[in-house]
Amino acid sequence: MSGATATAGGKIKHIVYIVQEGRSFDNLFQGYPGADTVSKGMNSKGQTITLQPSSLKEKYRIDDSADAMFAACDGT
Repeated sequence: MSGATATAGGKIKHIVYIVQEGRSFDNLFQGYPGADTVSKGMNSKGQTITLQPSSLKEKYRIDDSADAMFAACDGT
């Protein structure tokens, strides 16, 4: 390590956080040690469901149109 030691003497200079579009923190880091994620969620019928992993290789598209938003909010 040039100039820094393995102790607390070195300071963090940069943190880079990369998120794939349409993915949440929970989606990307579920099960990662120390990550504050959730393992259950509610579906559109108010039922609690266990979240399932989804490969980053799979195409993942969230409909972010106005029609989808109004449908999700029951038009209100």
